[in-house]
Amino acid sequence: NHRFMRVLRRSLKDAHVILSVSENTKKDIEKYFNVNPEKSKVAPLGVDVKPSKTNDTSVDTGSSLPTKPYLLFVGAGDARRRVDDAVAAFNHLKADGHDIQLVLVGENFKTPETIPNPQVRTAVLSSSYKNDIITYGYVDDTTKQNLFTHALVYVYPTKYEGFGIPVLESMLLGCPIIVYKNSSIPEVGGEHALYTQDWIGIKHHVESLLAESDADRNKRVEAARRHA
Repeated sequence: NHRFMRVLRRSLKDAHVILSVSENTKKDIEKYFNVNPEKSKVAPLGVDVKPSKTNDTSVDTGSSLPTKPYLLFVGAGDARRRVDDAVAAFNHLKADGHDIQLVLVGENFKTPETIPNPQVRTAVLSSSYKNDIITYGYVDDTTKQNLFTHALVYVYPTKYEGFGIPVLESMLLGCPIIVYKNSSIPEVGGEHALYTQDWIGIKHHVESLLAESDADRNKRVEAARRHA
């Protein structure tokens, strides 16, 4: 809101040093708030991959864990994250005969019917393959990391990120990631993320991963982990 923007502008003007989480965010701040580049610095974020203590509010996934190779999305289902594009890619992969599942994890994905974003909710509920779309709510760190570790790929079709924690997290947990190439994402993913701009690209990358040998996948995963 306007009050927040006034406070932010004043704070940026008065600050001796401004820390941004990425070069992209630094440039955005300088561009939109007329900040002197000389007092603007970058301090990238990091990820702790040691699971925290299980939260009692997390979902008990029990026997509903994926039973087939699966595409994974973890995060919010807001319009910035085009989860409907992940669903579209999944639908076309299934139509082409690939026996896979799509797993959606996060507070917005307790059930298909309660997904807040109408575009994503409609995409999931109208899918001809919705029986192979698994929705979890919030899960504890151990479950989340197990899902990353065993996924075929993490699909993150985001339109903008100030940093992109999921990209770093996915690489550190040994999971290939397909992501939209924009904002700060290339800073984090480097040459080790699989980039695209639409669901068609997601589909093509998944097909390549399905055809990849175990040896080539291991090389890909280890190179990405070292980069992360």
